[in-house]
Amino acid sequence: MLDKAITDSWIFFKRHFVMLAVLMVPVLVPMQMVLALYVSPDVEQGVSLGNTFLMTLIGFVFYSLYMPAVIFYMASVVTGERRSIAELYQLALRWWIPFFVLLMLVMLSAAAGFLALIVPGIIIALKLVFAEFDMLLNGSKPVAAMKASWRLTKTCKGTLFGGYVIITLCIYVPFAIVSFILGLYQVTHWGVEAFLSMLASVCNVFYTIFAFRVYDMVITDERDTQAQEPEPSPVG
Repeated sequence: MLDKAITDSWIFFKRHFVMLAVLMVPVLVPMQMVLALYVSPDVEQGVSLGNTFLMTLIGFVFYSLYMPAVIFYMASVVTGERRSIAELYQLALRWWIPFFVLLMLVMLSAAAGFLALIVPGIIIALKLVFAEFDMLLNGSKPVAAMKASWRLTKTCKGTLFGGYVIITLCIYVPFAIVSFILGLYQVTHWGVEAFLSMLASVCNVFYTIFAFRVYDMVITDERDTQAQEPEPSPVG
């Protein structure tokens, strides 16, 4: 499953990279502007836990707007029901608040696991990966979506973990090299940093594409299994 999911995800990512960027940039630009305004000289002197939490919260607010649009776009490609950017964001706006609530619940659940031990935190995070798909595509409530994800990821946690490791290496090794080169030549212009941050955000969609592909494979296998089950014989 891992090889096929990674291959299919990479093909989708390459084929739709421009569309994904066009879809996300209208939200990423104002997000970078808000973050740039927030990073004052006082903050640069030292990053406190409160500052980190606030910046994460700001990122979640914008993420909760563009990621549903991205997920609806991926689903529309799979089903062949193409939608315009305006239509995708209309759908995303309907789910903005529920999606944000789901993100916070997932983050708190994973954080509780990390506080106990690192491994439980990773397991909890993997178990809840499908929650956003279930909520957006099936109209589930946040808690119900988390329960559905917990059930659906029962047999694919290893696949998800392996895929995330591969994707992390593919994305962050090149960015680390670029950051090292920029630091070597002392390139610190805010425009360059904002561009790299937005590019990283678009590249990070690879994680979602991979998770969505695994989700689709799990759902398909579940439906095939149910279809093969013999119908109960009539009583009497």
